[in-house]
Amino acid sequence: MVIRIKSEGKRIFLPIPIMWAFSRIGLRFIKKHDKEGSFDGLKPKHLRSIRKTIRRMRKKHKKWNLLEVDCADGTFVRIKL
Repeated sequence: MVIRIKSEGKRIFLPIPIMWAFSRIGLRFIKKHDKEGSFDGLKPKHLRSIRKTIRRMRKKHKKWNLLEVDCADGTFVRIKL
């Protein structure tokens, strides 16, 4: 997974392995920073199924954009598999 952010004079490029994003450590990080409690019922077995689905989608659809935002102030954000 690759996250790209372009803003006024700044560019950020973050390559994140899918295995890290959807691991037990990632789950703990998500739950720790979840203020609303939206991810309280999320368990490691759910993350495994999400990881498998993303891997299958990545094989089928190369360069698939999960999120692409272009703001009026010139900020651009793209999350790509």
